[in-house]
Amino acid sequence: MYHGIGPVGLDDSMALNTPFEKFVSEIECLLALGWKIFPVRSLLSMTPSDFPCAAISFDDALESQLQAAAFLDSINVKATFFAPIGCLDSNLGGEGYWSKWKCMKAAELRKLHGRGHEIGSHGIHHRGPLHRLPLHEIERELSGSRENLTLLTGAARLGFSYPYGGYSGSLARMVQRAGYDYGACSCPGALDTQRNLFALPRVEIRGTDSLFLFQKKLRGQGQILRFLRYHLSQRLRP
Repeated sequence: MYHGIGPVGLDDSMALNTPFEKFVSEIECLLALGWKIFPVRSLLSMTPSDFPCAAISFDDALESQLQAAAFLDSINVKATFFAPIGCLDSNLGGEGYWSKWKCMKAAELRKLHGRGHEIGSHGIHHRGPLHRLPLHEIERELSGSRENLTLLTGAARLGFSYPYGGYSGSLARMVQRAGYDYGACSCPGALDTQRNLFALPRVEIRGTDSLFLFQKKLRGQGQILRFLRYHLSQRLRP
């Protein structure tokens, strides 16, 4: 799970930017270790194999991710890009930290789909975790983003990434009823045969991660505190 591609500056307090050179080294590390890389949908449709598999995903459809996509194309690897449809041709909006993130143009996202990358939904406006919104606004975020992304890309089937990682059981059921095939959250972990399709775990990669820490994350190590923080944040959500 990646966000921006670029330098980690003083204004990037969450280290959501990963320098391009570091991103390249992480992908090359995966391949050198024998991992096969797929979009999320392709990984979900696979049967267990003798080699390790990973899905690369990007949240927010940020303009900087186009550089990563071009590199992946050059090595014939495809990824999943989760887009907040209402932020295309603009930025993530809001104030403070999020206002500086520039999103792709709609035409650029359509081209990514045409080059074989998977496009998924990240809601419409990226205003905050969906479970904090009134019910009718959640329904509009889910149905509106699905309908508009289908019109933009022509993809009949879509996955969903919970904005801000805000997952709850009731929200997952709404995502399923809205017609999505799966929901990706921010809980660290690996997929297994007993997976809940609407609470898919992802390993978040940050710009401050060393290659050593990146490899630890591949092995499911070094994320105990993040795992506990995530589940503590879910305890009050139905």
